[in-house]
Amino acid sequence: MTKQDNQTKPLTKITKIVKEIIPIAIILLMIIIGIYVYPTLPDKIPTHWNFKGEIDNYGPKTFALFGLPLIALTIYIILSVIKYFDPYRKNIEEFKHLYGIKLAMVAFMFAIYTGMIMQALGNKFEMGKFVIVLISLLFFYLGYTLRSIKRNYFIGIRTPWTLASETVWNKTHRLGSFLFMLAAFMMLLSFFAPENSAISMIFVLVPIFAIVIFSFGYSFYLFKKEKNSGKKKKEIN
Repeated sequence: MTKQDNQTKPLTKITKIVKEIIPIAIILLMIIIGIYVYPTLPDKIPTHWNFKGEIDNYGPKTFALFGLPLIALTIYIILSVIKYFDPYRKNIEEFKHLYGIKLAMVAFMFAIYTGMIMQALGNKFEMGKFVIVLISLLFFYLGYTLRSIKRNYFIGIRTPWTLASETVWNKTHRLGSFLFMLAAFMMLLSFFAPENSAISMIFVLVPIFAIVIFSFGYSFYLFKKEKNSGKKKKEIN
């Protein structure tokens, strides 16, 4: 090992620590904002919106203001420790987008949190459309990362057949990557649906169901095809 390698290792560790500070800082910022606005908000604040973007449920401000940061923290911790429990630990450690997914999930929760507080403070804006944009961005990024993830038990399209075969895993994730990014664009088409129409939700829900159905079905098809191909080779031999 060269002197340069010894100098690079500490720098790499420091870089990793600094990077992890960012999502933690976002979560802390959520808590600080919650503490700051807590006295100014009513006991119950908006916590859910229907497909028209109208408030259809209220919840205790304590749960809303501090529950979401707790959920964000839980997501961050889970994504940080899953590699220690996965038989394919090396594949997760080599997944270059894991940090990006952690940051994206925390940022997503922060954006939802901010929108909720703005509405609770009386600011008028299209919360429904705001959430759709956030989901679209998240889906597009997840689609972008799917091609890079190797077989594991926690991240990705995990069906019995993708977990049983690396080839099936890789091919299914190439399709899944395309479907996730296509779904992101489909969701944005909901903006062109008639205002306050249930049709807008079709552009959101149908792509999600399509991802599940096509990924599940395609991985099963590939697995059966691979298995039949293996049988034919044995018969020839």
